[in-house]
Amino acid sequence: MLERRGIAGCIAACVGTSFVALAATIGGFPPIISSPATATAGLWTLSVALAASALCLLVFWSWPRGQKISPFASRRPMRLVADEDENRPSAEELADIGDMVRMLGDAVLLARDLPSLERLDTVDVWALVSETVAQHKDSRLTLQAAKGCGPAFALADARALQRAIDILVTQALMSGSRTTVRLDHGTTALVVVVDDNGPGIPRACRESVFEARYYIETPPSQRASRSAELVAARQMVRAQGGDITISASPDGGARFTLKLPLTQANETALKAAS
Repeated sequence: MLERRGIAGCIAACVGTSFVALAATIGGFPPIISSPATATAGLWTLSVALAASALCLLVFWSWPRGQKISPFASRRPMRLVADEDENRPSAEELADIGDMVRMLGDAVLLARDLPSLERLDTVDVWALVSETVAQHKDSRLTLQAAKGCGPAFALADARALQRAIDILVTQALMSGSRTTVRLDHGTTALVVVVDDNGPGIPRACRESVFEARYYIETPPSQRASRSAELVAARQMVRAQGGDITISASPDGGARFTLKLPLTQANETALKAAS
């Protein structure tokens, strides 16, 4: 709006100047102004004023509506794009930033407090595993029981044990497209086996993934694609007298094996049955 008013003002000034020049030319002013020299100047002024008015009208009607009149308006977007291209991080820099973000997330996970083992009770591990698997509601997850495997009891903290099993199942689902959870037991211990068909874990890293320093010192792009929550899972199971190990799965990925000692009542019954 301001630009249009400015152009209109220029047109008005040019028209006014034209009338003044015309009046001077035809003798509308005192004789001292109506001399031949003044008449010639008036004609030149009239010509220039009319040309300027025509130019202003042409600019006014051809200028796009709603745009700011600035000689640099067309240059700014190009300059901004050029600056963005120059400042854009490289692929290596983006990878470094991603590594730092993931390592910070791992540090936060490792700083969390583990569930306190307030009391060890007799826990039906089969029922606990079934409940944990059902909570995921994932069609890629299958629960299997070994032949002849009935209720298996262990002395454990139900909340801590369920969290450890949930971590193993979550890791397997994140790694592959198919996960199988199986429960079995011997005469003195029971095992929860979690298999996936992902890329697996290299033999050299199968102990390291349970150590906090592995996630603090090794960039994510150079380590097995597992979460630092595995550290917490093993700590919780070991605090209940058990352990977690990793091996190669028949499905092609990784196999997590969680072992817990059976309760005395289970041991006695199983030995008598054998």
